[in-house]
Amino acid sequence: MNSPTPHEDLTQEFLALYKAADPFKQFVVRVLIKAGTSNDTAPLHKLIRLCPHHEDVKAAARLMIAAIEKELVSKKVQA
Repeated sequence: MNSPTPHEDLTQEFLALYKAADPFKQFVVRVLIKAGTSNDTAPLHKLIRLCPHHEDVKAAARLMIAAIEKELVSKKVQA
């Protein structure tokens, strides 16, 4: 039997943490993943509006927005 790769270990760890999280945090993770994979900041801006009192959620969304915008600028410069 092959031992799992570091990537597989991290995937299993992420899935275990995700399943243990409450439904709200699962929702936030799904929004972050969807936005990151589609390079779309609109769901993140909506998440910030929906969660005005969750500073950690807003901070994560803002970081993701900055990363997406940086990636989009980088792609535009390369084109």
